[in-house]
Amino acid sequence: MDNNGLLHYQGRKDHQIKLHGQRIELGEIERCLLNTTSSISACVVIKWNDDHLVAYVQSSDINEEQLRQHCQSHLPPHMIPSIFIVLNKLPLNQNGKIDRKLLPSPHFSSIHLTNSLELLLPTNDIEISIHHIWCEILKLNQISTDTNIFTIGGHSLLIMQLFHRYKTQFHLETSTLSISNLFQHPTIIHHAQLIQQSIDTIHTLDDYSWSSLHLIQARASFAQERIYLDEQIRFSSNKTTINNMYVIPLIYRVSSMNDYISISRLQHAFQTVITKHSILRTALYLDTNGTIIQHCLDTNVIINDKKSFRFWTINLSDEEHEQNEIVKKILSQSDLFDLSKGHVINCHILRQDQSNHSFSQNSDDLLTKDDLILFTIHHACFDGAS
Repeated sequence: MDNNGLLHYQGRKDHQIKLHGQRIELGEIERCLLNTTSSISACVVIKWNDDHLVAYVQSSDINEEQLRQHCQSHLPPHMIPSIFIVLNKLPLNQNGKIDRKLLPSPHFSSIHLTNSLELLLPTNDIEISIHHIWCEILKLNQISTDTNIFTIGGHSLLIMQLFHRYKTQFHLETSTLSISNLFQHPTIIHHAQLIQQSIDTIHTLDDYSWSSLHLIQARASFAQERIYLDEQIRFSSNKTTINNMYVIPLIYRVSSMNDYISISRLQHAFQTVITKHSILRTALYLDTNGTIIQHCLDTNVIINDKKSFRFWTINLSDEEHEQNEIVKKILSQSDLFDLSKGHVINCHILRQDQSNHSFSQNSDDLLTKDDLILFTIHHACFDGAS
C-alpha cells in the first residue's frame, strides 16, 4: 500500500504460475520428482522465459531420461518440465534455502529436444510436412519425430493451430481427425499415423454417396450461450457506456498507389464469404422454453435485405484524426450488431478525399492509397484465432 492508500499488486508470494493458459503448482511437480528415487535429496522447478518449465535436481546417480519417464507417468503433459538439470548440489542462500537466482541457466540449444538418446528424423512425406509445421510454429530448427510436443513448449492453443494446419495441408475432413487424439498422441510419428488414417478414411468415404443434413437450427453452444447472456444482461443496461463488448475489429489500409481495389468486387467477395460460411448469417435468440437457439438464416435474407446486408462506404477528409474518430464511432454504435436477426458481420469502406487522385476510368469504384477497409465481426461467431 502506498502513501495514498492504494494497493499495488506485486505478484504471488507462493510459487503457483500460469503457463500457456494453465495454472500450475510448482510444488506438486517438485513432490513428484522427490518421489522418483531416494537418491534425490532436493529439487526445485522454475518457469523460464514464459515458455518452459525447468527442473533442477540434486542427485548423483540419476539421469534426465529417468526423471522424464517418471514425470510422464505421474503428471499431465502441461506439467512435465522441458529440461531436467541434474546437479551435485543446489545453490543455497544464507538461510540455507535454495537460491533460485543462482541456479544455472538452461541451454536449450545444447539439447536435441528428443525423448530418446537418438535424434529421429522424418521417414516419409507426411512426417516431413509435419516436422516443417512444428518447426515453424515452435520456432525450432530441428525436432525429433518421437518428441512430445508438450515438453518443448507446446500447449492446447498450439494443438488447435496444428489441427487446422493439418486440415489445410492434407485436405482433411474435420470428422476424420480428432483433436483429442492429437492431445493423446503428441509426437510427429503419431500425428503422421493419425493423418494417414484420416486420408485412408476419406478415400474410403469417397466410394459412398453422402448427402448433407442441412441443419439450420440447433441449441446454441456453451460459448454462444455465455456471450449471449453476458451481452443481454451485463451490457444491456442503460448505465453502461460499453455498447459492443464483443466486437472483433479488423482494419486494413491500402498501402500502395498500385494496389487498386474495386469496391464492387470487394462487395461481391463479401457476399460470397457470407454465403459460404453459415455462421456469418446465424441468429441467436430465446425460444418459448427459455432455450438459446442458433438459427442459420437463408442467404437471401441477409444478402438481399438492405438493412441486413452490412456494407457501407464513408467518405473522409485527409485529416488522420477524423479517421480515428470515425472508427471509434463505428465501433461504439448501439446497432452495429443484432444477434436476433443474424447481423454479426459488417464491412465499412473509409475513403479519402478523391479530389487529389486521378484515375483513367471508374474512379468511384476504386480504392486507393490510405483508404481503409474495416471489418467488424461479433465474437459469438468468430474467435479471431481458430
